Amino acid sequence: MEERILQSERLAAIGQMMTVLTHESGNALARGQAILEQLAEEVQGPPEAIELIGQLHKSQAALRRLYEEVRNYSAPIRLEREPWELSAIWRRSWSNLMALKDQNKQAFIGETISGVSLSCDVDHFRLDQVFRNLFENSLSACPNPAKIEVVCSETQVRGQPGIQIVVRDNDPGLTPEQVQNVFNPF
Repeated sequence: MEERILQSERLAAIGQMMTVLTHESGNALARGQAILEQLAEEVQGPPEAIELIGQLHKSQAALRRLYEEVRNYSAPIRLEREPWELSAIWRRSWSNLMALKDQNKQAFIGETISGVSLSCDVDHFRLDQVFRNLFENSLSACPNPAKIEVVCSETQVRGQPGIQIVVRDNDPGLTPEQVQNVFNPF
């Protein structure tokens, strides 16, 4: 019980610290976004340069949203659902991750979709986070070469049709301690 109380106090302190950090970082990111917008208007360079500015703008917007998520950690989750093709989300997550990965590690991704329609209303930002985290964990845990597979199938969720997505890899698996802590924050 004492350990739980101590852990709660630590999390509360981290929460207070993160509130200040996200507020200050949000202000800095807003200034950075404004500068990027000005830069985009001024740059008359090749289309690749304009594309890079656009990518940086999107990255900063994602970072700002992450800070907001941390700041609102204790608040109820609000999903912003839009029509998306699920495979487009995991493919973009994979592509972004591959651009940043260690060049010495080989990584391959496969897909098994089994005739399932992957079009549905989802919060693409949150799903991108999920896929990115799963892929990052796989890449760090798998031997070289990393082999990751995304498997999709139809399922039922509370009597409603749904889509089950399983991400498999060739890593050794979680230890019992990791399994116990898999849903703990931080």
